Amino acid sequence: MSDRDDEGHGRFVPHPSDEEFHTYDATDEEEERGRGPLLLAGIILLLAAFGGVLFFAYQQGVKEGMRSAPPLIRAEQGPAKVTPQDPGGMEIPHQDKRIYDRIAGAESEEEGVERLLPRAEEPMKLPNGDTEEKPAAEKETASEPSSPEEAVIPGAAPRTPAAKPAESASKPAPAAASSGSSGNYVVQIAALRSEADAKSRFASLQKQHSDLLSGTQADIQRADLGDKGVYYRLRIGYLDSKSSADSLCSKLKSRGLDCLVRER
Repeated sequence: MSDRDDEGHGRFVPHPSDEEFHTYDATDEEEERGRGPLLLAGIILLLAAFGGVLFFAYQQGVKEGMRSAPPLIRAEQGPAKVTPQDPGGMEIPHQDKRIYDRIAGAESEEEGVERLLPRAEEPMKLPNGDTEEKPAAEKETASEPSSPEEAVIPGAAPRTPAAKPAESASKPAPAAASSGSSGNYVVQIAALRSEADAKSRFASLQKQHSDLLSGTQADIQRADLGDKGVYYRLRIGYLDSKSSADSLCSKLKSRGLDCLVRER
């Protein structure tokens, strides 16, 4: 409702009740309701964009870190070294051969591998045709009595003339094996191809190591090894106890010789 003003021009003058009515507008409420979902969608899109930026930055950082990191070298699968099927090189025969104690399984309890010593040195010829053993023969001749009565003894064995070096070299007195000794232990020091080499070897060793072998004798044992051939084992005896034989063997080893203790 409206009233005319005092001058009667018909101007609308709001009534207090009408003014209160026109202050409420229903369209404002509808606009606010329409903006709510849009605002929520915008916030969601903004958060998604921010998350995408963070993810992209993280991926770039990971790539940059992998690019600057040192390379990782992994070991190949399988063994590091493999023996070739054909190793090549020089083949050395008879590496698995054993010389001592292989006669039809005899003395198989011995675990040591026999080592052959080099061949004994032959006596050198002196300018006068004698051998190195000649001085010993001369010494024996010089020790004979000078008088004819003492020089000729009835029943005495004749001495070998010094002018025969072959006989003096082949019959070294200390190399003769004695079967009448009471000792039961020997020290084996070599295996040679012939009995003469074994005797000569013993004479040489007895001369070089006279302080150890002066009272010993040579015990030469023939060993037929079949396909490997025949060897002659040079053994030094005869000792009363195993401890004495072990002691002698230890002293010989300290001087560079190989040896084994055996029981007769």
